Amino acid sequence: MCDQADIVYFSARKVSSSRGGAICTNKKELYDKMRDLVPLFEDFLTYGGISIREIETLAVYKQRPCRRIQVHRGASGA
Repeated sequence: MCDQADIVYFSARKVSSSRGGAICTNKKELYDKMRDLVPLFEDFLTYGGISIREIETLAVYKQRPCRRIQVHRGASGA
């Protein structure tokens, strides 16, 4: 699934974390453009300042098979 996209971005709040997320790309030029912006918005480039417990939670969700992804915004789901 991720091979079809230039950038994959997700918020860890959608998987029961209080903060964090990830930006994934295989394109070096996109990585280089975003690298200097990450500390302005997220804290550290490597782990974003999230706790070890939250990193472990993300690792568990990463290992689970993905059947269907739904992202809802607000109570209406719109």
